[in-house]
Amino acid sequence: MLTCIKTILGKDLQLNPYEEYFTVKPNPSEQDSLNKLNRLLSLALPLINSGQEPDVQALANEVGVDEETARELLSNSIKKIKTLQRRRQKKKTIRVVTPRPSYFVTEIADPFIISPIISPLNTNS
Repeated sequence: MLTCIKTILGKDLQLNPYEEYFTVKPNPSEQDSLNKLNRLLSLALPLINSGQEPDVQALANEVGVDEETARELLSNSIKKIKTLQRRRQKKKTIRVVTPRPSYFVTEIADPFIISPIISPLNTNS
């Protein structure tokens, strides 16, 4: 939106004139530490997403951070990713109830692939 306004009007639009008073400029050493941690995550996330366990010691040595810090960061990241994956899996499960009383509720893992799944309770016909 700001880019469009700048293109049309030909000038910068300042939405919050007091913004400069509340921004915090990062310390160069803190920024360097954050860059190292970001690099650690960028190296570890492809391994985590593929289901592999990252080698924390090797990654920490490659990036140049303390092994304990790397281990804590990666374990917290893995916990969060697994929590999000479980939530996503729960949302994908839906229930289908057939109108006849002789059939039971069937769970389908993916709501986008709904097929007629019918499982009778009693097989005495």
